[in-house]
Amino acid sequence: LPDEIANVEMLDAPDAPGKAYVLVNTLQKVGQFTSFSGGILRYRHENQDYTCNVERLAEPALVINNHLARDFRVNPADIIQIRPATDLERALLGLPSVQVIIVTR
Repeated sequence: LPDEIANVEMLDAPDAPGKAYVLVNTLQKVGQFTSFSGGILRYRHENQDYTCNVERLAEPALVINNHLARDFRVNPADIIQIRPATDLERALLGLPSVQVIIVTR
């Protein structure tokens, strides 16, 4: 349903020429922002608490609306999804340091 899609991105598979993946982020609520203080992002996803110290990492750790970000510059009230990045997403994006995927309104 188009009304439920936040964004779509087609990415070539890094290990298989001619193969591609389509990443679709929906407007369905996923995860819950807990806090951001002192450079430490805290959130809850699938009954598990996560912590990411975004300011101490040498490489950017966030993907916000399909864009790599070093800083957490998001209004928490606008967060639709906040969840850990999957191994497949890291590989497809070519960003092994990414830890958190965030989708906002």
